[in-house]
Amino acid sequence: MRDKAKQKVSRRRCYLAKRKEELQRNKEWREKHKERRARANRNNRLLRTYGITADQVDHIRDEQDNRCAICRETLEGHSNCRIDHNHKTGKVRGLLCNACNLMLGMVKENPMILRYAINYLSRWGDFK
Repeated sequence: MRDKAKQKVSRRRCYLAKRKEELQRNKEWREKHKERRARANRNNRLLRTYGITADQVDHIRDEQDNRCAICRETLEGHSNCRIDHNHKTGKVRGLLCNACNLMLGMVKENPMILRYAINYLSRWGDFK
């Protein structure tokens, strides 16, 4: 009975040692391939969420001269760049800055509300 218990402990120690080595190898690989993993993660997220690749986003960014499709402000990095899409069809419309993306959300993507806002601002005539 004791021999079986010793064998079990020995197998468990061997397993834990191998597992520790494997985890260390995985950690080293992740550190070595950090940029590659980040690109793959971004690409997978874009495909899953919007049905487009990172290369397609870069192409849209180039077509828009790295500017917001609405206000024409420069899109800096990924933190200020939002992928605008139709929430009903899922079709990507373009890239927006965070402020313009929030604006569209606030008006519920309703062109009539935007027209009312334009008329309102036009009456005052003190816009840029």
